[in-house]
Amino acid sequence: MKLNVFIVIKEIFVLCIALLFAACGSGNKLHEHDNELAKLSLDAFAEVNIHTPLSIEKLNAAAELFLGTHDFAAFKAAGSKAETTVRTIFLSRWSRDGDCIVYDVAGSGFLYNMVRIMVGTMLRIGQGYDDISKLRHALECPRRENAGDTAPAHGLTLWRIEYPEFDTEDLLLRNFLL
Repeated sequence: MKLNVFIVIKEIFVLCIALLFAACGSGNKLHEHDNELAKLSLDAFAEVNIHTPLSIEKLNAAAELFLGTHDFAAFKAAGSKAETTVRTIFLSRWSRDGDCIVYDVAGSGFLYNMVRIMVGTMLRIGQGYDDISKLRHALECPRRENAGDTAPAHGLTLWRIEYPEFDTEDLLLRNFLL
């Protein structure tokens, strides 16, 4: 019997611009806003430091292209054994949190390294190294060589998993905050 389960996974990348490293990279600054649970899992090591200027406008223009249902074959790691590479992205946006830039993404599921490759591709666009047309091409012709670099893993945090009858946020609230 095959279960039809709707999964929403939200993954977060926290980036710090190098010139502002001191403000972001020390202590236990909370990088995910509007959620006290972030204090349980995020610290100064859950960020990536970027040494060149980033355009948040270019990052968000690129992030919008991921919304909807696409073949994400260009955004999977080599050797992936996924039966299908089609995924739906419900949320894809960059925002500022003080001196940091945060990427939020939620989708029906993710391929191995998919979010890291998405972020690596968008970073090159945000830094001005690549044009947004490269991302469009990777979505239209989904081969790995059409996407950008793989961003480092240490900036990636799995924040929440939701099923119709299960939510990790509810589990954390019951077990850790009561």
